[in-house]
Amino acid sequence: MSEQSGGEMQFDLANAYREENYTDLKTGTVRRLVPVTADGSDDPGRPVIYQGQAAMMSPAGQIPLHFELPVDSLSAAMVGFGPGAQAEAQRVMEELRDLQRKQELASPIIQPPAGKIQL
Repeated sequence: MSEQSGGEMQFDLANAYREENYTDLKTGTVRRLVPVTADGSDDPGRPVIYQGQAAMMSPAGQIPLHFELPVDSLSAAMVGFGPGAQAEAQRVMEELRDLQRKQELASPIIQPPAGKIQL
């Protein structure tokens, strides 16, 4: 859906997809997005999109992972799921570390460096 002038929401008929979900019931989900026309029939003029969804545990709780799978078949998406999830987890962890560094720099409290404190 997209927002039109005046705040009205309108479905983008030229960008419609049918969503299919595949899961192994333990690791995650592969989403297969099939382009369709406004009447629901397949639109072969646009590519099928594959996406992965998983979750990563952190001390603060579960962090959802959503990532593109640049492949052209469901079987390739399933094979590429693990590496795609790992790459997304690494990207998210680096982003969290970067946010933590920025927060530490903005903090008015001076914290000693990690390691032994010498008096």
